[in-house]
Amino acid sequence: MGYGRDQESRPRLAELAVGRAIARMEGEAAPGPETVIAPRLVVRSTTAAPRRALS
Repeated sequence: MGYGRDQESRPRLAELAVGRAIARMEGEAAPGPETVIAPRLVVRSTTAAPRRALS
């Protein structure tokens, strides 16, 4: 059994970045300097075998 990161946070990160950029362009105060998005690990049913090193 393997673990992987939850990919759902990518759209949320993009949404926050675009919102901050628009706020700055419109002269509005953006939210604080940091926004924390809690990570999630998900159980994966399969994992790939390790890649061979390229020589």
